[in-house]
Amino acid sequence: MNQYIAEWKTKGYDPEPVLRGDRYTAANGAILDGRQYWISLARTDTEAQAKQITKKLEALQTWAWPRVETLQPGSGTVSLRSNGQPIGTFTLPLTLKADAPLTIQSGAKEGRYSGEIALWVEPDSSLGVYETLPMEDYIAGVLPAEMPASWPVEALAAQAITARGDVLEHLGFKHILEGFHFTNSEGDRVYAGHGGRKPTTDAAVANTRGQVLVADGRIVPAVFSSNCGGWTENNENVWSSPPNLALRAVPDLANPQDRANPANIAAWIGSRPTAYCNADEKGFRWTRRIGATQLNGLVNRQYPVGQIVSIQPGERGLSGRLKTVIVKGTEGSATIRKELPIRQAFGDLPSAMLIIKEERGPSGPVAWIFTGGGRG
Repeated sequence: MNQYIAEWKTKGYDPEPVLRGDRYTAANGAILDGRQYWISLARTDTEAQAKQITKKLEALQTWAWPRVETLQPGSGTVSLRSNGQPIGTFTLPLTLKADAPLTIQSGAKEGRYSGEIALWVEPDSSLGVYETLPMEDYIAGVLPAEMPASWPVEALAAQAITARGDVLEHLGFKHILEGFHFTNSEGDRVYAGHGGRKPTTDAAVANTRGQVLVADGRIVPAVFSSNCGGWTENNENVWSSPPNLALRAVPDLANPQDRANPANIAAWIGSRPTAYCNADEKGFRWTRRIGATQLNGLVNRQYPVGQIVSIQPGERGLSGRLKTVIVKGTEGSATIRKELPIRQAFGDLPSAMLIIKEERGPSGPVAWIFTGGGRG
């Protein structure tokens, strides 16, 4: 690591090693080390400045990512009610504790939560609501939100185990500088709180309590998707992370004799191979048509290329998911790398296992057709 830090100093950066994560003790006494070193290369005043540095690093084939840091929660006041009756106005930050689950409504969303609730003022002046609760209670709120509670008990148990490992391996990483661990959305994993719990999923969590997948002395960060499209992908092609031998591209084909594969991406997307996930009509294969004006706006939020002239697919992973895309416009071009940024650039597409076609009019593109497979 010292050599790595010295190398970045010669490039004009101020690298700082930061140890994140935790270590866990298994039932047999084995130590499962979930810690990782982050190398912080720079601090900036704005997120836009951080993204500029990220783009410079991409030119050096270095995949970095900016992280927002909250120095302290904002202050303010909030009025609370109990059973519809006002109980007073309080200063934020505020921590709430109750003997029974609390019902919290934010806009059109409402949920019930059993843990300790902290209320903050966010940097954008909105109200932040954070829950602190035991691990197994959290998993019990995740499981029915990520998998139908009516599914077979074996599937629910497998989901509980993978979700638990994913949580433990990512504690203290993604959002820790913002003052919390996870959001309740798909960006981390969907969490429905105490009010979303079901008897079948509660049983699956209880029956697998403390169980995780382990490989080479580390907990497997068993990420999961809604639908793999028939083939999964190597983790380093999706996120800015080093290769993990436990997260390799593998087929989901139910019939070993099925010769279908993503090497011919057009034939693969145009077929319905015997994958376990092909029963999901909406997620397994899909089509999105995005008008040129709308797509110009979506792409230019992050990549200022002007009016899009062409979109050129680049290299693909073993699953057929795109690893690079070149977008050429009237004001420049941009190379978008890795599966997740590609999906996000084009309006949060379900997957980068896709084919891109231009719908052309007399004066240029009028729309773009994205035909793909899988979701998440």
